Amino acid sequence: MKKIILGIAIVAIIGGGVWYFTSQTPPSYTNELPQTTKQEVDRTKMFTVADVASHNSETSCYTIVRGNVYDVTLFIDKHPGGSEAVLKTCGKDGTELFVAKHGGKEKMETTLETMKVGALATQ
Repeated sequence: MKKIILGIAIVAIIGGGVWYFTSQTPPSYTNELPQTTKQEVDRTKMFTVADVASHNSETSCYTIVRGNVYDVTLFIDKHPGGSEAVLKTCGKDGTELFVAKHGGKEKMETTLETMKVGALATQ
């Protein structure tokens, strides 16, 4: 009888732990980013590849994702996967890396959209 009660208690504890960890929402990194407004950033500004390439450092990091340009400088230290993941895209087209890791994930797409500063100009 004691073994049955012990077994039920263990199953309940494990089940409760699984429920707890799967029901937790991940931290929202968008709340930690400065929110810009249309007045502060002209999100329709056009950038050339050379413009984006000049923002290739930890202090000024622009990247291209799907033809749009994003200033991800303030997100470098907040990226859950570490700063290196973001630094790899500074001054470059980061579409392939972003889509491979985050494509289709609404929260990630929304976070990225808060950093949009314009679009890539077609030659």
